[in-house]
Amino acid sequence: MPASAASSRLTKVCRGTVSLTEAQIDALLDLDIAAARAGARRCVQGFDTLPPQAQMVIIDMVFNLGVGGFSTFRKMIAAVERRDWTAAAEEMRDSIWYHQVGRRADQDIALIASCALPPPAPGGSGVA
Repeated sequence: MPASAASSRLTKVCRGTVSLTEAQIDALLDLDIAAARAGARRCVQGFDTLPPQAQMVIIDMVFNLGVGGFSTFRKMIAAVERRDWTAAAEEMRDSIWYHQVGRRADQDIALIASCALPPPAPGGSGVA
């Protein structure tokens, strides 16, 4: 599709005169998530070795704040790179972002803090 045609279609979508299909919406979301994951990798050394829940939180924050916004969380990023999950959670809570985001911030902080918990014993349910 030529750039002018794509631009025209985008204008129509923005005006609400043309709708996207679910597949198109999902494809656009997948691109945005991939971009957030790439940004997270640029911001946090050793990102791919972090626990999955820490990766999810960082991707969420980069998705919403952008690389520039997330990269201002220097102390939180340093704590994550040290695997100091308690300090990382405290830095998240001690931010303007925390007061702006609401419940999702508490959920992200809980996920980061959970990285400090020992994994369940092999064969165990993880429930005491």
